[in-house]
Amino acid sequence: MCVVPLGGMVKLAGEFLDERDNKPDEFFSQPWYRRNLIALAGPAMNYVLAFVLFAFVAGVWGVLQPSDQP
Repeated sequence: MCVVPLGGMVKLAGEFLDERDNKPDEFFSQPWYRRNLIALAGPAMNYVLAFVLFAFVAGVWGVLQPSDQP
């Protein structure tokens, strides 16, 4: 058990060809374009999360300005 529940692994149904049951909701039962969208959704959400967290931090602490003092 992890103290901070960040990260993890997601195993898709039917992700491996030898474990397929030929059900319509399995990964390899989907058309090629849906499999590509599923595979790209994870990395895309990483970028969205990074943007949201950056915007939150910038909104709370503000953007640092360089000082004129030595």
